[in-house]
Amino acid sequence: MEAIAEFFDLNIKIDYVSLDSDEVDTDENVPEDIDSSRKKIKVTFPDGRIIQPHKVLEALVEVVKYAGPERVRDLNIICCADNLILKNPKPRYEKPCKPVGDGWLCNTCSDTGTKYQQIMDISNRLNLGLKAEIV
Repeated sequence: MEAIAEFFDLNIKIDYVSLDSDEVDTDENVPEDIDSSRKKIKVTFPDGRIIQPHKVLEALVEVVKYAGPERVRDLNIICCADNLILKNPKPRYEKPCKPVGDGWLCNTCSDTGTKYQQIMDISNRLNLGLKAEIV
């Protein structure tokens, strides 16, 4: 598709939307082999519990729940020009916002690499001692 766009000099942006999740990958984030299995995030908690959910967004949601949504909100991590943790998302982001407790929502509208960075940021800044890896 990109080759066609370049041939006609259309200067368009292509988004790949997964059929089994709410995630959107821009063309620069899609691996060479688009049919390869999607990356996942594996999180090891200090108590030894390990999670590696099928959907990457579920790993972020679990970390936010573990850390406490209000504590994460206080970190002021920005996602889609707003706080990662919020109660009233813009209509455009209502679907990717997932409940994390006490009426708080976590905006999961980001790629796998960004979710990994958010998890590491939460862990490091709140001294949670989480180990996360992209697998």
